[in-house]
Amino acid sequence: MRAMRFIGSVITSAAAVIALIGFTSPAQAGTGLLYSAVNADHDSTRGIYLRNGADMNNVTRDSAHYMTYGTRLELICGAWGTSVGPNNNRRWHYVRVASGPISNAQGWIADRYTDTPNAANQATPGEPECGAAPSTPPASTPSGTYLAASQQVRFCVNTSVAGCGTALGGMQNPTISQNTRVSMTCWVDGSNYTYGYATNRWFWVKAGSTEGFVSAAVVRNQTGVPACSSNKAVWAAQTAVQRYGETYARSADLALFGSTEWKPGPTGEWAGDCPKPPYVGWRASGVSIPKGNAIANYRSYANAGRINGGTPPVGAVAFFNVTSYGHETISLGNGLVLTTTGMDYSGTANTVKPYTSWSNYLGWAMPA
Repeated sequence: MRAMRFIGSVITSAAAVIALIGFTSPAQAGTGLLYSAVNADHDSTRGIYLRNGADMNNVTRDSAHYMTYGTRLELICGAWGTSVGPNNNRRWHYVRVASGPISNAQGWIADRYTDTPNAANQATPGEPECGAAPSTPPASTPSGTYLAASQQVRFCVNTSVAGCGTALGGMQNPTISQNTRVSMTCWVDGSNYTYGYATNRWFWVKAGSTEGFVSAAVVRNQTGVPACSSNKAVWAAQTAVQRYGETYARSADLALFGSTEWKPGPTGEWAGDCPKPPYVGWRASGVSIPKGNAIANYRSYANAGRINGGTPPVGAVAFFNVTSYGHETISLGNGLVLTTTGMDYSGTANTVKPYTSWSNYLGWAMPA
């Protein structure tokens, strides 16, 4: 009776569970095949919820659905559902819980979170198919590395920081559409993000001219890439953009400059000190760049033959012929730059703009 109360609390019957993903009702008799729920992501969670269908997002997060890792599960039948994890595993199981507080409850669990002996996207030996489920995985997704869901890219991964959001400077960050193939540049760990499964791993990816961080949870068929701390340009940009929205420099940044270096404006005021955010960003990558006024910095690169035209790539320092002091920004990629705003004593905050916001563009230089 406990099993019927569990199913009824969700959708009234096992047949309705299957209807949620387009299958007929699974056989209610168990197969005798017993396996365990496992922490495949090796994260800090202690258990997992039974799903109401073959989709990680089809879930009721309550005690009637929750089981700790190690809980024994009896397979009833298998099916193809939405993909889960870095191996794009679409295999799912309709199961009866065989141990623990919700023993005899029935529901769905992704194959990724079981210790079944089969490889990803293979049926478990001896397990019948659920009703009219197809015998092979759907072939609607591309080959190679791609995104399982549309994502607006981020330029840093601490989502509690304004500069790591998806809307900066009154603009929406660029979006990479679902099923778009991407190339992976590097990884970094940051805030948790959930799409099917939770992870704090992020990848800097590129799709055509669009690039930025997306959660590993949406990246399918992942490839090996180095840590982003080893990519000086990405690291400089993601450090600098975390100063988005600031009017005054935080204490660690303030200490990088002598008090006279902020003159004539107030000590620590970003406005009127446009070379400082690029300096802070590149210093985090272990590269020291010129601290002087923007036009002097531009000339030092120009005299070395290091100025380029066109859209500045991520991390590049971009220059503009504005007033006698010039203007300097750091590129985030996608034609966007982090920039100070206003002159000394204006008290205005750093923001993000297209590099085309200034008509008198001088070009860009890559410090390293």
